[in-house]
Amino acid sequence: MLSRTVRALLAADYPNLTILLVDNASTDGSAERAAALHPDIRLLRLDRNRGFAAGVNAAVRATEADPSGQPDYFLILNNDVALDRDALSVLVTEAQRRGPGVFGPKILRATDGNRLEAAWGRVTWSHVLAAFEGKDAEDGGGWNRLRRVPLVLGSVLLISREVFEAVGIFDERFFMYHEEVDFLYRVGKAGLPVYFCPAARAFHHGGYSTRSQPLKKVYWIRRNTVLFLRKHEAGPVRWSFFALSLALSLLFNLAALRFGRVRAISEGVRDGVSGRALPEESRG
Repeated sequence: MLSRTVRALLAADYPNLTILLVDNASTDGSAERAAALHPDIRLLRLDRNRGFAAGVNAAVRATEADPSGQPDYFLILNNDVALDRDALSVLVTEAQRRGPGVFGPKILRATDGNRLEAAWGRVTWSHVLAAFEGKDAEDGGGWNRLRRVPLVLGSVLLISREVFEAVGIFDERFFMYHEEVDFLYRVGKAGLPVYFCPAARAFHHGGYSTRSQPLKKVYWIRRNTVLFLRKHEAGPVRWSFFALSLALSLLFNLAALRFGRVRAISEGVRDGVSGRALPEESRG
């Protein structure tokens, strides 16, 4: 998947692109194979798996000492996403036209290029924190209009340098899931825009980090939802809505005899309240 992602970047029609590949302590040789695709790819190795947010932050920090100067834009890209050849140029053109902000492309399912993974979303303060419009929707119509939105999917983000200067980097306490929701929420609170830019297209395979262990995603989403509510001082009304939606979710899963899912939800909420997390390798 990673080599496919890098090949799509190398084929981009954008002329001034530096690729920095962050390796979160992988052991399968994938980072070396991808880095070997072009001599100018920079490989940044971390000493252990520090999570998505830490990987992004390591890349941002690495540019601070670059003698060629800070980049104007950062393209944050998951390792299972392939961009259209002109997607990066489209995103940068919109960024130049509209000023500092965050710009997300239309993200389509790699297995069905006529269906969206999702379009844009908002924080709902429920037990899963956010809701997204356009999940599995057929492409076309209203999904083709550029608009300012609260949230876009985090698998591809073009971020102006000024945004990091205004709101800081990603919060590494989230490790995986909702780190982009927290970041984009802070962007909105700072008065900076987030745009859904459908003229740029990306294709996402998705789910590779948790496909073999689906309860891992259940755990981290609940844990990080609680962390988000605590961090942003949700208040009694929002906490009440969270508790109600959580109770309904637990009852539904109990009725469906999904006891493993109930345990993962409960552990996630517990660790969100305590501020801790089980080691990544022990999360089943």
